[in-house]
Amino acid sequence: MTTGKRELLESMNKESAQPGSVTYAKRQMELMVACVEDVENAVLKLDKSIYRSSELSDRLGRKLFWLNVVLTVATVMVAVATVCGVVVTVLQFIK
Repeated sequence: MTTGKRELLESMNKESAQPGSVTYAKRQMELMVACVEDVENAVLKLDKSIYRSSELSDRLGRKLFWLNVVLTVATVMVAVATVCGVVVTVLQFIK
């Protein structure tokens, strides 16, 4: 509980407001508003965190895509070099 809410609860007890009285209802509503504001702030913070996580995930996805492209090109180049090496070796044995 934040200090503000704790103070509201203490003031409800100190004023010896009886349940059902106007003062008690007022403090009760103030406490509810404070709780709702905390929940709203938490949801906004979570929303920002999810948005940032989504952006980072998209960036990582793009990097992985290009890494796969580079690795595919490198694999093809090595395969072509291997085939060329085998062809040269076979031709040397044939002569």
